[in-house]
Amino acid sequence: MKNLLQSNIVIAFDIGLINIGVAIGNTILKIPHPLEIISEPVKFKVFIEIDKIVKKWSPQLFVLGVTDNQENKKNLMIKINKFKNKLHNNYNLPIIFINEDYSSLVATEMLSQQGVHGYKQKNKLDDLAACVILQRYFDTL
Repeated sequence: MKNLLQSNIVIAFDIGLINIGVAIGNTILKIPHPLEIISEPVKFKVFIEIDKIVKKWSPQLFVLGVTDNQENKKNLMIKINKFKNKLHNNYNLPIIFINEDYSSLVATEMLSQQGVHGYKQKNKLDDLAACVILQRYFDTL
């Protein structure tokens, strides 16, 4: 029987049209941490990076941000569903969908509050948006 104090590692993904933000947390502390931003100029390299993350952290669950924004939904949902299928085929772990709407806007505001503005946010935004998505998942527990 699993120790009641043992936590589950959760990895969240903010899947964008160019980058994938990655965040990590556990189900005891419920505090998301930015982990990495994976750029997608070469698509096959995405899962090379994800494989490194999975091997290092041994998650028990994946959380994927999905949008309700009808304007962007079709193309992004096709990409998210392909990503979900590849995650499932590669790792056979549970996958939860969480609404990601405005996660990038929330991340932008968080960075602005810390004095990080404009172009300086570029390399911090996507993984912080993944943190917002992961926190939304933790809030449902």
